[in-house]
Amino acid sequence: MLVADTEFRFRRSRRRRCRVQLAFALLDPSGAEMALHCNADMVRTIVGARPIKFLPGPAGSKSAARKPSVPSLGERVLALAILWRRVAGGLTPNRQETLLAGELNAIHSGRASPELIRLAGSLERLPRQTKADLIETLIRQALQLIEVKQHCAPYLAALGLLLNRSPFHAGPESVVPPEMVAPTYAAFQDFDWAEEELLELHMLFLRAARVVGDRSLDVPKSLRNQIATKLERAGVAPGRTGSIKAFTPVGRAERSTLYGESLPPGLLLGSGQDAER
Repeated sequence: MLVADTEFRFRRSRRRRCRVQLAFALLDPSGAEMALHCNADMVRTIVGARPIKFLPGPAGSKSAARKPSVPSLGERVLALAILWRRVAGGLTPNRQETLLAGELNAIHSGRASPELIRLAGSLERLPRQTKADLIETLIRQALQLIEVKQHCAPYLAALGLLLNRSPFHAGPESVVPPEMVAPTYAAFQDFDWAEEELLELHMLFLRAARVVGDRSLDVPKSLRNQIATKLERAGVAPGRTGSIKAFTPVGRAERSTLYGESLPPGLLLGSGQDAER
């Protein structure tokens, strides 16, 4: 009994320490005004950490004498967007909404950075209506970028996550209706999906049309067959399109595609054993 109680206390202490470490990583010590909620109170609200005090190092110590190099504003925005995207799966629905709230104007007005677009797509626990609004906005913006031959991959990647039939962290209650897949396919079906700039369409529709074995979530078979044919003509192997023809469990390799770049400085991901402690 004593061992079990000690282990429980250790786990609770570890979770609290992780929240505090995350808050430290998210706060902007320079105090510069920027997006992504670098305000200390907002960070604590989203992360769920208790108030934090930053204590200076002892007088004369190396930590006090050393002046760390401060990344530029653009570098901090980029790192924070990547960090938020990677931890978004552990946030509650309310905290995901809080995170997105301050960025909606930038997204809908077309002023959002590519990493902010990817971040919006990773918020799987958003309400369905919020997701539906984002999908309509991102389709329109992606088409505009394609028309002028500009980089649109972040928009296509975000659409794939917002339309995903099998979310990585959320439940079926967060999946948008399958009726939203048809207009998305109609918007992009006339393009050449084999073009290098449009390769992200492959993953978009592999996720959007995936069979999950739930009639309320599965896309109609006729549309899935159209999508599978389009993908295979664009060079996607039949082995990959099998997941939109019949039910296939989601593998670890597919889950790893949620992350597309290295971790920002100072952030480490633990192993599965660490997550269980």
